[in-house]
Amino acid sequence: MQSNLVMIYDVMFRPRQVFQSFSSAAPWRLALGVFILSTALPSLVFWAGAQHFPLSHFMGLILFVELAGSLVFWVLSTGVYHLIAEFAGGEGRVMSLFSALGLAHLPQLAILPLFVLAGLLSGGLQTCWLAASACAIWGWTWILYYYALKEIYQFSGSKTVLVLCAPFFVALFIGLVLVVFFAVSVAQFSSENYL
Repeated sequence: MQSNLVMIYDVMFRPRQVFQSFSSAAPWRLALGVFILSTALPSLVFWAGAQHFPLSHFMGLILFVELAGSLVFWVLSTGVYHLIAEFAGGEGRVMSLFSALGLAHLPQLAILPLFVLAGLLSGGLQTCWLAASACAIWGWTWILYYYALKEIYQFSGSKTVLVLCAPFFVALFIGLVLVVFFAVSVAQFSSENYL
C-alpha cells in the first residue's frame, strides 16, 4: 500500500522519474484501478446530483456505458500511440505505456473537491471556476501523457509532441478529405440536375 501511494504521488508531481521506471515493471493493476476510479467517481457524483432529472432511472446504464467506453478508448489510444511511437523509432513496451496512460488520468480525481468548492461560489464566478478547473485538469492530464510517451520511448521533446498530435492530424486530414469528397459529390449532383 505504501509503494502504491508513493507511486501515485510521484505520478502527479514527479512523472519523469516514475515513468522511466515503468520499463522494468509496469503497475498495470494500479493503473486499472486508478483509471476506473477516476472515471467512475466523477460520474457517480454527477449521478447523485442528477436524481431529480427526468431520465435519472437510466443513470446506471449511462454510467456503465461511460465506464466501458472509457476503458475501450484507453486500450485503443494506447495501441494507437504505441503504433505511432514505433513508427517514429521509439523502443518501449506497450504495457508500460498502458500503465502510464492509465495513471495519467489521476488529475481527474481533483475535479471532485474543485466541484465542491464551486458550489460555494456565486453564479458567474462558479462558471469561471469550473471552466478554469477543467482546463487545468485537462492540461495536467496531457502533460502526464507527454511525460509518459517521452520517458517510455526515449523521445526528444519535439518528437513527443509530434507523436501526441499525430492522431489529431490524421483525424483532421480524414475530415478534410471527407468534406472535399462530399462537396464535390454535391456539386456534381447539383450540376447534373441543372443541365
